[in-house]
Amino acid sequence: MYFILNAILILLFLKNVSLLNKFLMNKVFLFFVTFSLSITSFADSPLTSTYFYLHYLNYSLVAEAQETKAITHEMIVYILDTENPIEIKVAIINALGWGNNSNENYLELRAYAMNKYDVYTDKKLFDKIDGKVMVCFAYMKGLSDYFDVKYAVKMSKLAQKKDQDSYCVNIIAALIQAQEYFNKNRWDMIYSTVNQVNNTTWRNDDMSDEAAVSLMEYIGYYKEE
Repeated sequence: MYFILNAILILLFLKNVSLLNKFLMNKVFLFFVTFSLSITSFADSPLTSTYFYLHYLNYSLVAEAQETKAITHEMIVYILDTENPIEIKVAIINALGWGNNSNENYLELRAYAMNKYDVYTDKKLFDKIDGKVMVCFAYMKGLSDYFDVKYAVKMSKLAQKKDQDSYCVNIIAALIQAQEYFNKNRWDMIYSTVNQVNNTTWRNDDMSDEAAVSLMEYIGYYKEE
């Protein structure tokens, strides 16, 4: 009788442990699902979900950036060279993306540029570069911390001030500014900010039609019905 009683108690204990484990596992599962959805929602944003570089993969530096996600000396030199087309520069940056290397990529570009121009502050550096290079800095800065793009927005507006003729400069600047609206839950401003640039006639139409269309396809999801 004593043995049977002990067996019943053990079975009840094991049942409770099993229920407890099941409860805990459900809680852990729900936590990871919620966390994953949260990360996904943050990753799905104007700066992080536009992949126009796909239309420039025939350029070796863009293909390399897409594969490695790490900026190289050759990429830096290309971005800083004012003779190179802006659409390829931003395609390289778009291909590098917003992942683990993004902040280091920005800092490497900044350090090389400061050394090249023999300056030690952002202000002096930005005085030296043109609007096309400036928007590259703004774009990389925005991707390095897309949760906080206030400084990148300031840089993007300076790029627009420096170059008022380039579609590419202004559409990338608008994309950065749209990210700030996204972060502030001002979704009503995301589409209009980018679309205003897209619908303006620019003296320099310096981004391929395919790349511009792919960028606007994503931004179109924020258009209010």
